[in-house]
Amino acid sequence: MKVIVYRQRARRVPGLATGLLLVTLASQDPEARRTERFWGAQAPRTVKKVARRLHTVTEDPLFGARGSFRIVAEVRASNGGLRRVFLTSGELPRDVERALDCLRRKWLPIAMEAPSHEPHDGWVDSE
Repeated sequence: MKVIVYRQRARRVPGLATGLLLVTLASQDPEARRTERFWGAQAPRTVKKVARRLHTVTEDPLFGARGSFRIVAEVRASNGGLRRVFLTSGELPRDVERALDCLRRKWLPIAMEAPSHEPHDGWVDSE
């Protein structure tokens, strides 16, 4: 019989990225603050999503004129929990390109946890 073997997430290995990026957008109005979550098992695609969002938010009248942003990543802690690692911040629209370069340099090299729904070796013969 053939079965699919699923690999467990490496939740006990500290320092692995979970694939979640949190982008907090703030404007001059203290009540206009928004946190958006970007998740992806492939880091380059997630960076592209963040870049697309930051470029579109610069046209937003609430955030674009004098807004700011902060980007943090979720990383596995040594106790098996989660912690957030600051990656970059800046002002809209002036610092977007610099922040994206910094994001690529800091976040892409971090190893990612394997998602639990991803097959390990595909089909495996079972007795």
